[in-house]
Amino acid sequence: MKIVIIEKDARVASELESVLTAQNQVLYLIGKVQGKKALQVHLKHMVPDAFFINSNQLNKLPEDFFSNVNELKAHVVLYGKSKKHALEVIRRNLVDYLSIPFESVAINSALQRILDRMKMQMIIQNTYKKASQTGAAPLGNTIMVYDNERLNPIDINKIIKIKAQGAYSEIYVQGAKKILTSKHLAVYERALNDKSFIRIHDACLINAEHVTAYKPGVNAKVQLKDNTYESVSKRKKKVFLNYFRA
Repeated sequence: MKIVIIEKDARVASELESVLTAQNQVLYLIGKVQGKKALQVHLKHMVPDAFFINSNQLNKLPEDFFSNVNELKAHVVLYGKSKKHALEVIRRNLVDYLSIPFESVAINSALQRILDRMKMQMIIQNTYKKASQTGAAPLGNTIMVYDNERLNPIDINKIIKIKAQGAYSEIYVQGAKKILTSKHLAVYERALNDKSFIRIHDACLINAEHVTAYKPGVNAKVQLKDNTYESVSKRKKKVFLNYFRA
């Protein structure tokens, strides 16, 4: 596992390095970085598996940092003395939030979660490959979702909407099927941003191909093919209407 530490304080970086290398894991610490330029080099040439980032550095990261992390299929662990940024773990579907001073048990737990995610990525990749070879699910037109303790490909075109349930999401699929997943709605919004999906309010992402009617007004709503209605927030109305304009 190749790790990069993003930390301004050399003492904290060294302390974290010591705790990481003491774990019973095969680790390669490929960098301790501070500036944006050094970070871009690591993103482009080193291809890290994981980043350990001090939460007070979040607003100093390049704007496209998390997009690049997603493309690399890398994983992020936040840490800090204050837990005010801990919600970022949920919002961005990160691995964990660690407190300073570092505890060996917490570090080991975070590393194990990274390994679990890496294994899951391999399973998803192999499942996509098999599905593509058999023609059961076109590559690039499915998402992998746990259902009945199995990882299954779901045809994106059959998804009607995805709704937030706290830190979880519910995927509504044609055939009156609803699947509860452990991923945050923002994760699906990023994954489907090049598909026909629109965020119509903070808790709902809809497939525009399943819209059958729109009711304008102060309390605007859309009707979907499953005969359900969802509200369109004032803030999201313009984006929604622009999508359907010729």
